[in-house]
Amino acid sequence: MDEDVEPQVLEDLQAELAAELADWGDAGSPTTVSPEHAAQLESILQQEAGHTHRLLYCLRDKNLWTKLRPFVHQFLEACQPLFEMHIYTMGDRAYAAA
Repeated sequence: MDEDVEPQVLEDLQAELAAELADWGDAGSPTTVSPEHAAQLESILQQEAGHTHRLLYCLRDKNLWTKLRPFVHQFLEACQPLFEMHIYTMGDRAYAAA
């Protein structure tokens, strides 16, 4: 791998984490979606059905939606040779099963 790529990936990772923290700092916690927006989101969810790199997910029992950031799949693939990747979540078993 090119030596110049590693610092760029680290910089991108740091910026992504900072953006996530800023989002949580502004919102305090994740929020649910109003019924008006749910129809729009359902339409997008149907369009993404069957795609391997979906961006939108819904936890129906909690009326909670989450969207991955654009290019997250490419970003994680670029990180793979540089880091041992682990995903940590505060979700419980019901969240993981959804």
